[in-house]
Amino acid sequence: MSTMPDSGAATPDTDAAVPTPPAAPGAPPAVSALRRAVEFALTSVFKPFFEQLPEALQRRASITALVSEQRNCTALARAVAADPGRWLEEVLARIDIALIGSAESARLASSRPVSHDAMVLTPPQLRAEAQFAGLIGELDAQLDVIRRSVRFPVHAGALSPASLCRVLRDTASALDHGSAHLRVLFDRFDTMVLPQLPRFYESLMASLTEIATRAAEAEALLLHETARADALRRSPPTPTTSPPTTAPVEPAVTRTAHTTERIDDKTVSMLQSVRERVPPNGATYNDGMLASDLLALQTEGPLPSGIEMPIERRKAPLQRIALAGQFLNEAIEDPFVPEELGPQHESVRFPLVKSALTDASLFTAVTHPLRSLVNELMLKSATSRVTGTAEARHMAAVLQQVLVQFDLAPDFVREAMLNAEPISQEQIDEFFSSQKRQAEKRREAVISEAKRLVVRELELRTFGRSIPSPAIRFLNTYWGPMLVKCLLQHGADHEHWRHGLDLMERLLDQIDAPSQDIPEHAWGDLARQMSAQLAAAKLGAERLKEAMSLLEAARKANRRRRGP
Repeated sequence: MSTMPDSGAATPDTDAAVPTPPAAPGAPPAVSALRRAVEFALTSVFKPFFEQLPEALQRRASITALVSEQRNCTALARAVAADPGRWLEEVLARIDIALIGSAESARLASSRPVSHDAMVLTPPQLRAEAQFAGLIGELDAQLDVIRRSVRFPVHAGALSPASLCRVLRDTASALDHGSAHLRVLFDRFDTMVLPQLPRFYESLMASLTEIATRAAEAEALLLHETARADALRRSPPTPTTSPPTTAPVEPAVTRTAHTTERIDDKTVSMLQSVRERVPPNGATYNDGMLASDLLALQTEGPLPSGIEMPIERRKAPLQRIALAGQFLNEAIEDPFVPEELGPQHESVRFPLVKSALTDASLFTAVTHPLRSLVNELMLKSATSRVTGTAEARHMAAVLQQVLVQFDLAPDFVREAMLNAEPISQEQIDEFFSSQKRQAEKRREAVISEAKRLVVRELELRTFGRSIPSPAIRFLNTYWGPMLVKCLLQHGADHEHWRHGLDLMERLLDQIDAPSQDIPEHAWGDLARQMSAQLAAAKLGAERLKEAMSLLEAARKANRRRRGP
């Protein structure tokens, strides 16, 4: 790539590079999820580029015969090596600004220096622009689903090869590197970054598909709730003085209201936090005022907002709030769901309470989208603990952000709350029975995933090795199940799991090696460690004896095969 200097271009300030800008005010959670997905995909491409760039430039400086090129390569290598993170932050921030076309993004863009050089793309960059034009069109189609759902401007062109080149040029200019440096910079960009673009776009397409699906589901639920609000406004108020006409139902309703009218401590704490975080705002009924009203439902005093609500009409909304709290508590307390994700899951509590107050089908319809999303969030979270992969954790985070998008307007919730009816005990029992079945399915899915990962490790580590059958039986019957149990109890990031894999690798190395190469003390130490780990996994004494017999048989089989 070459540039033609603009005589009117101002010298950029090296202090202009700043971290990635925060979310634009009013940006929906789906847009925030999109920005994180783009940042995650871009980081996987540009972080290795900036980390490897200094060494590549130094190699080029050592082989070129041009003194000016040597000087430019050496200077740029030192600049990037001094702070590669700053280069990465600046690139991510500029692409983020180009991607999100909000007024806030325009303000941020105006504060960042832009090179006024005219760009001339190199042949590899032109080929990449033509090669990925169709993919950029597909990305734009996916983004269009998000744009329609959240009504927020998003520009796919910001992710095209030409746009990435412009961003890199502007970053170099902002960090006080001129045209001479740009030529060697883009020579490396063509060879190190352009080949990574297919993987980048593939990763991004997968994330956008998931986000677009969730955004569409969120939009469908919001339309449903809006229609429901209109119906509530048109319908006359429900009389509160006349006794119910269906007397046989009365005991069940009374029992339900009595057993579910107490809000759990976590939900109370959440409402108190919202009340403190969002103070009253004049005549606008906001989340803080709604939280104050919901807390006051437990008392016999007037609601802080001045809403007239008789004591007998408070039982139904109290029941809904209590059920929503129990729903989330039981999901979070699942032993397979990582405790460290608790704060992330807690962000769903207020939107869940709001939906419960406005829509009883959250508890009565198995296919309710919000109910399904909460269950899927817990499944993704539990699976991420077992797999330990960044992708799994990322998908759980995206799903959590989509759930937050179900946050309903407080005045709409207030109106629905005034007309809420109790849910029958039969429906409540069926709801929690359904959730129990969901927890069992989640358990089975996580166990299956743990088994799959252990089988994969066994296959990868035994592939190409000559392993005697007693060792295969030992691994399949004893060590493999122990690894599954370890993975379920501690997760993929725990040292117990890594230690178990390390012992298995050492065992395979010793069994696959010539017998004369195996020191007696090394085998004895390995056998003792494996025996201790099996015993710690609560393997019975008789089965432990059988396992160690198989281990010894494997050693003898190796001796017979390899010779003395």
